[in-house]
Amino acid sequence: KQWYQRRVAITAGILEKHRKIMADLAPYPKQFIHSDINEYNIIITPPAEGSVAPPGGSVAPSNITTPRNTSNYDPDFGIIDFNDLTVTHRVFEVAHAMGYILSSQAFDYPVLNHFYRGYSSIIQLEKTEFDVIFDIILVRFVMSCVIGTKTITLDPSNVYTKKCVQENLVSLQRLFKDGRYTFYNKIYQDRT
Repeated sequence: KQWYQRRVAITAGILEKHRKIMADLAPYPKQFIHSDINEYNIIITPPAEGSVAPPGGSVAPSNITTPRNTSNYDPDFGIIDFNDLTVTHRVFEVAHAMGYILSSQAFDYPVLNHFYRGYSSIIQLEKTEFDVIFDIILVRFVMSCVIGTKTITLDPSNVYTKKCVQENLVSLQRLFKDGRYTFYNKIYQDRT
């Protein structure tokens, strides 16, 4: 009974936090997002030997949406696994990807910093969108832990889910310990 009451309280807290996030984001448009961008769902084939990177050393944003670049720099890349495709606010894509970065064993703030710098070089989030990233990540970690724990009780042999729950729990605790201020400072560190 005590576990059930704790689960109900956790769920109520998550729902309330989610309601607040959605209320804050209500004025912003929605779009399709992949919702599962992580290192297992990105495929990159290095450019052919002898190819040359375009000026500036990166692929121009106008080339990103085409299957093959038209410049001499021609890496192939793609995203797979569209099971979580949904329509919601774009900040959820950023927060979910950041959650995956933070749930890695390294809990890597420098990678988080580089990811956000790359994203914001193409798309600038509004202040309200940016301000809810921390909360979205917390909610996603809690939801992953709760859903994963239920999955494990139904199938104790599910090694993958056990690993994910453990990583998310460690990351959730670390994020709580570090706090909002540290999280946002780490995104902006080393911006030279």
